[in-house]
Amino acid sequence: IIRIPATDFPDLTTTRKIGAILVLLVILAVASGWLGWKQYQQFLAAPLNVDEGGSVFVVEAGMTGRAVIARLSRLGYSQDAWPWRVLLRLQPAVLQAGEYQLTPGITPPEFLRMLAEGEVIRYRFTLVEGWTYRQVVDALYADPVLGDWLRENITEASLRLAHSLLGPAEGCLLPETYVFTR
Repeated sequence: IIRIPATDFPDLTTTRKIGAILVLLVILAVASGWLGWKQYQQFLAAPLNVDEGGSVFVVEAGMTGRAVIARLSRLGYSQDAWPWRVLLRLQPAVLQAGEYQLTPGITPPEFLRMLAEGEVIRYRFTLVEGWTYRQVVDALYADPVLGDWLRENITEASLRLAHSLLGPAEGCLLPETYVFTR
């Protein structure tokens, strides 16, 4: 028979202290988890800080979810906080590039869904039947969306050259309303 001296076992008060500390740690962990969950639920329900008139938000090709959230934060629509990281983990999505219309009252889950489904702004341009080539070019340059892009990327001389090479071919421009995105 091996005898173990009584001094090798912790006394009853030390065991009670350890048990009390463990119970306190469990209570703190549960309370922290509950507070975190409550903050996360408030984050999901709180709208982004979008002005009354709405705003256009651009997602560049190849942007990650973290980069999109950082841009939201930089523009003042939201804070780059831990709830965004949790949302991106719980609802992983492939974000599609484009321009998105932010409306007042949009919540973070709605915003993420909009980016995942590619609900980008769709612009329209109408070619009217009977327009001459010159009228089409003038209308393109006058368009608030296409005009800026044309002025930056295509010179008037290159348009004249294209017209002289192609000639005034009847029916080469289909009268139609064209829908496009940026």
